[in-house]
Amino acid sequence: MPVREMECSWRTRHAVLILCRVMILVCPLSMVEEMVARHEPGRVVSLLDPEYEFPDLGPSYAGRHLRLGFHDVAIPAESDIAPSADHVHRLLRFVGELGPGENILIHCRAGISRSTAAAFIAACWLYPDVPEHDLAIPLRRAAPFARPNQLLVAVADEVMARDGRMVQAIASTGRNLLSADIDENIAFELPCPGRAPGCPRLRDVRSIPSTRGLWT
Repeated sequence: MPVREMECSWRTRHAVLILCRVMILVCPLSMVEEMVARHEPGRVVSLLDPEYEFPDLGPSYAGRHLRLGFHDVAIPAESDIAPSADHVHRLLRFVGELGPGENILIHCRAGISRSTAAAFIAACWLYPDVPEHDLAIPLRRAAPFARPNQLLVAVADEVMARDGRMVQAIASTGRNLLSADIDENIAFELPCPGRAPGCPRLRDVRSIPSTRGLWT
């Protein structure tokens, strides 16, 4: 299904969901089991290297766990599997299947690059009337060490026909950032625009101390 038709279908089928808002949670691989147990997200997206072992969330997440295997690269080498339009299409279809009251957990290995890019893409898809820059700002505030994968954002920008606005939003809000010499990010919630009263917020997430600075 073309992206514009997918977006029209999304608007029609999920008007109630858009009104009550979706909670987008982001975390590193090491926190997935804890986050699932604590917040019981309706859907989970795993973005890991193809050779990684993906988390097994059990039969209760059959059909509700999307696994996308590609490397965290901006300029892929010949041996790399880069983020592609197919990966973006699969992500958008999966996000588009969210039901009213469902929240989504997105993770990569470190919760810094691929997962934050996917969270931004999901927010742009869920809230098409909100300017991309206005969605990038709360991402930066919620996760100062986020470094969204530029190639994944660029591919999504093209797939979603955003005319470079998604790329520009991430670039313009990512200037003059502090050095992120960390191995893993903390878990965080990407605040949604205009949250309706009574929608839950993510609380009591723990920081993961680290020293190595591997952004994947």
